[in-house]
Amino acid sequence: VSTVLDVTERQRSERLRDCELQIARLLVTADTIDDAGPRLVEAIGQALGWPYVSLMLVDPVADALRPVTHWNAPGLQLPDLLSRHVARGRDEGSGPEHVWSTGEPVWISDLATSPYAAAPAVRAFTDAATAQGMHTSAAVAIRDGERILGVLASLSDTVEHDQFLIIGMLTRIAEQIGNFLVRQGNAGLQAQLTRAKDDFLTLAGHEMRTPLTSIAGYSHLLADEPGLSAEARRMVS
Repeated sequence: VSTVLDVTERQRSERLRDCELQIARLLVTADTIDDAGPRLVEAIGQALGWPYVSLMLVDPVADALRPVTHWNAPGLQLPDLLSRHVARGRDEGSGPEHVWSTGEPVWISDLATSPYAAAPAVRAFTDAATAQGMHTSAAVAIRDGERILGVLASLSDTVEHDQFLIIGMLTRIAEQIGNFLVRQGNAGLQAQLTRAKDDFLTLAGHEMRTPLTSIAGYSHLLADEPGLSAEARRMVS
């Protein structure tokens, strides 16, 4: 039994490492998180053997977690509770909201027996998840330094005890996603600066053409004056 468990653990560790490399390749070739998101959450779910993975990002304007994408295993009828908007304060106590507010990961080994999962704020989700055979829940923050950019959340249909292995893997993937979002944001700012520069040059050119046209017109009129001296005509020209 010990040998089988050891081999199984090593195989799982290798599968999770392969998943991290796959995520890295996805993010290198993707243009936006919306492009990479569906394949990203599916890769995580298949590597973990977990039937539900959700990616949510912070919407700073609405001050809420916005669902980007989620993946669930075929046949899973879990209501899409992890893919709704999570508002700060109004969803206090939920896993994604807790991660967003504190930056700390959430790990619940068994939703059915956890006091945390029995709290009124998450009771509806817990009942829906356990009714579909879900047990373990994990969620980690997607960061840019101290700033929380989003949350990566997942559910397992077995009672899991590899907390450090799984939270570590999800945290490293979340770090990759955070770096990608920062690069994407920087590229967007650069594009905005380029557009602003082009708009400024266009506006400046338009504003300069009007007086220059007037100056050129009067210059032509002056150049046609018969009484101009050669020096004056040269200056007008």
